[in-house]
Amino acid sequence: MSVVYKIIIKIPGESETVKGIFQRVKNPLTAEAIWDILPIQDRMSIYKEKEIYIQGIGIKRGREKPTMDIEEGEIAYWPLGDGICIFLEKIEPYSEVNVIGKITENLDLLKSKAKAGTTIIIDRE
Repeated sequence: MSVVYKIIIKIPGESETVKGIFQRVKNPLTAEAIWDILPIQDRMSIYKEKEIYIQGIGIKRGREKPTMDIEEGEIAYWPLGDGICIFLEKIEPYSEVNVIGKITENLDLLKSKAKAGTTIIIDRE
């Protein structure tokens, strides 16, 4: 059985939240390393209006089952930028990522609020 970590994503000033999960089955070392440093609070960066990312989260992990095949709503670690990515649509990322989870509820809130410089908080549920 796969270990699942429940997360919540908040945008200050919004009453609604976004829910998601980290799954150890795909990239267990990366998922655990990010889980251990939660909460993460920073300003969003946006890639091609289809990906939110936070660069420099401080875990400095390498590639672990890296992929360029991403689905809408997936959450991944970006080794090149030591960052966490949330994919708002199915796109090809800038470079390989380690998929660690997915958004399970309210992806539309992130899609509507994804603006460079907006604060985002990723925390344990």
